[in-house]
Amino acid sequence: MKIETKFEIGQIVYYVGFKYIKQTCECRACEGKGKVTLNMFTVGCPVCQGSKLEILSSKRDGIVKKDIIKAIQADVDSDNEISVEYDLTDNSCFNEIHLYASVEEAEQEIKIMESEE
Repeated sequence: MKIETKFEIGQIVYYVGFKYIKQTCECRACEGKGKVTLNMFTVGCPVCQGSKLEILSSKRDGIVKKDIIKAIQADVDSDNEISVEYDLTDNSCFNEIHLYASVEEAEQEIKIMESEE
């Protein structure tokens, strides 16, 4: 059985990563103490879970990441379905449908993801 791969070992590839942006303020429920007192018992704040910060809003932004393929793994199941995965130098592993040959392809995927949110 011959298995065709989309990429080769040593090839530079791109994938979509995420950064999370949170807008916070001092927790209004505990006044930034991380604890509240109820009936003489002090407990962790139920709003901020002790972080002392209240999250006002959060946003996930897609970013293009670049890496190099260090290994390729192919699995064939009992129905002869082939799954190809690529190990990258940052120790992440991706199916080939989540890797791109150019920055532009990865940026296009980010646009598609953002339009679906």
